[in-house]
Amino acid sequence: MINLNHDQHMLIKIISEIYSKNAISENDMNSFFDEIYDAESSEDLNSIIRKIPLNAVDTKTAITTTLIPLEKQIIRGKSQRVIQTGEWLASRTIMIEAQNTSLKLDFSSYQDISSMEISIELFLKSCICKLLVPKSFAVFNKIYYSASSSIAKFENPGDPLCRIILSGSIKSSRIKIKSLR
Repeated sequence: MINLNHDQHMLIKIISEIYSKNAISENDMNSFFDEIYDAESSEDLNSIIRKIPLNAVDTKTAITTTLIPLEKQIIRGKSQRVIQTGEWLASRTIMIEAQNTSLKLDFSSYQDISSMEISIELFLKSCICKLLVPKSFAVFNKIYYSASSSIAKFENPGDPLCRIILSGSIKSSRIKIKSLR
């Protein structure tokens, strides 16, 4: 079910951002605004979205709304160390395929973003994967455990981050990270 008012507001924010980057003219912006205000259904909004130059949309904005279509972000590693810190997210869906690898995925740069939900698909073999997640986020897992897999959660008082450690072989599993703001 579409929440028309919320999605209209998000589209207005996205169009304003694109205009601020000079990716569209003021006339185009006003035309988009008129269409957004006149939209009565999700089909109307989808037709507007198809006209937006999505390459001008900021990644942080794109990952906080399901309105903008994004490709799945794939992180691969084999017998190496993979570290993702800073503003590295490029999608709401991440697939991790790794073997004999140490991974560290730091989500702390996104702690001030509300309405964010990230889905992580896991295909790990003999790996250690550390997720650094702000305490303002909830973590839901659908891990299919085997004898060679484990998940642990560590929280220290005064530390704004929660550490989630996945180890062993974890296949066809999913973790969701969702902002509680």
